[in-house]
Amino acid sequence: MAAPAPVSVLVVASWYPAVDDAAKGRFVADQVAALAASGRAIPTVASFEPLPLIGGATARTLQAATIDRRRTAALAGEWADSSPFALRAFSVPTAAPIVRLPIADGLIPAAGAASAEQHRSAALVALGDRLVSTGHRPALIHAHTGFPDGIAASAMAARLGCPLVITEHATFLDRIFANPIQRERYAAGAAAAARVIAVSELLANQIRTELPEIAARIVVIPNAVAVDDFRAVAAADRDPDELLYVGYRRPIKGIDTLLAAFAQARANRSGLRLRLIGRSATSEVEAGWRRLADELGVAESVAFEDVTDRAGVVAAMSRAALLVHASRYETFGVVVAEALSAGLPVVATDSGGVREVLGPDPAAFGAMVAVDDPAAFAAAIEATLARRATFDPEVLRASVIERFAAAVVASRLLEVYDEVLAEAGAPGEPSTPTAWPSSAATGLPRTVVGLDRRRTAASIATLPADVRQSLTVVTAVEPRSEAIAGVGRLIELAVAALPEPAARRASTGRPVIDRLIRFALDPIGTIRRRRATYPLDPRSIATLAVRVREAVGEAPGPWLPLDGRDALVVDALESGEHGGGAPSDLDGLWGLADRWWSNRD
Repeated sequence: MAAPAPVSVLVVASWYPAVDDAAKGRFVADQVAALAASGRAIPTVASFEPLPLIGGATARTLQAATIDRRRTAALAGEWADSSPFALRAFSVPTAAPIVRLPIADGLIPAAGAASAEQHRSAALVALGDRLVSTGHRPALIHAHTGFPDGIAASAMAARLGCPLVITEHATFLDRIFANPIQRERYAAGAAAAARVIAVSELLANQIRTELPEIAARIVVIPNAVAVDDFRAVAAADRDPDELLYVGYRRPIKGIDTLLAAFAQARANRSGLRLRLIGRSATSEVEAGWRRLADELGVAESVAFEDVTDRAGVVAAMSRAALLVHASRYETFGVVVAEALSAGLPVVATDSGGVREVLGPDPAAFGAMVAVDDPAAFAAAIEATLARRATFDPEVLRASVIERFAAAVVASRLLEVYDEVLAEAGAPGEPSTPTAWPSSAATGLPRTVVGLDRRRTAASIATLPADVRQSLTVVTAVEPRSEAIAGVGRLIELAVAALPEPAARRASTGRPVIDRLIRFALDPIGTIRRRRATYPLDPRSIATLAVRVREAVGEAPGPWLPLDGRDALVVDALESGEHGGGAPSDLDGLWGLADRWWSNRD
């Protein structure tokens, strides 16, 4: 019997590693890599590059429409290689082609709480039209998270006439289901999907309870763990006093509990050290965690480190004595499974999905305690360290290989794909080539319009040196200007001098409690952002366009905006009213990094 034809799959995922964060959505990238390695699937990836909307309702609506129009024009335009895809995402070693679609980021009045869906849906429909026009229609679309990506992808799937599969990972389903508009949109996306995959039984039960009408189409398939990247290391080869945390430093991750527990454990074991690899949402939030460590008297024993790539995580897990994971809620807990695959015992809270990773006997892998109990967590750390030598690293690793190894998860996904395609009719031959042609490396130079100095400095700093040097950057002069270093050309404008009333940033739609937590951790930054003045009226935008064009001079483009206001300025420049420029370009900074990564030696 002939082997089944490979299945062409378009993966839609907002969470996907990028130049700004190599750890973001790494579990999705691992799944994509597993599918590609199977030889039975030909995955491509559509992710997003958000451009924040600024100002009041009218301004945000205009900015969103402008971003949509520029993206649609770019997707419909001429490409040297007939493809908007880069061969690989930045820092992700798989050969799955990826496109970063620029989208508006923020609420608009016409969509309200469904704005995130609408922004993505418009982008995906335009991409679908491009795929059809170039003969690359996928056999199946696989979206990650039901809202906003799943419901947004349903519009694309309906337009292309192909089935949709949704995988749910989100820890925030309670928030979505509590919002009537988002709940309705989530339900609509789930109803359109041939299968809804939950990464844990806990998550599946939550969806079944909320949407019993789709219970028969819910499947539980865990996240894939790249076990081959890790190796089992014996206790004798580890640092007996180093505790390791890997993940984002957010309140839901229980960083306060972890620091308090560490302080208590260290009081009985003075040599203990805690290493936290990850990132906080802002520098002010990070400062809040550091203050807490100082108040607890353990600042000198705690190392706050930035996000690292997979190799850095592997090295850290090969050295530590324990992984400590005090999260308040997890839908799965990939980092816990990764630790076990490295032969590293785990002390964790009973945060939901982690229980399914550690199984019915958590003591066999370390310890599990109640959420928000620093004393119990500290006691578990001390007790587990005392019996470190009793853990067999190969047994810990085997428990992950049997259940979560990439090949195991890919096989289960392919079974779902086969079922879905059979229900929809014979899939036929794959319509996506094994690899898109790569974009020419010579296409890197851009003129970046990033008038928000703080955002621009932070974004530019994440880029590889070669990409930074290819850029002309136009930004604002501010009283306390952040440095923007290593760019080919830096042009600074006195934007704040333009006459225009103060306007506030677009609401993010965060729940009240989340806003209060953010304010408590970052009061100065919150106030500064809310009081910021931005020139958004037509006269100011026109003036800015003239000044940008005059400052840049000849051969400026293509223009690359970093937020909604920048998009209005760039739109005025591209319209020809103020000297013209190169046509709309699809890539943002993340997309540029992907293309550089794909074409580097």
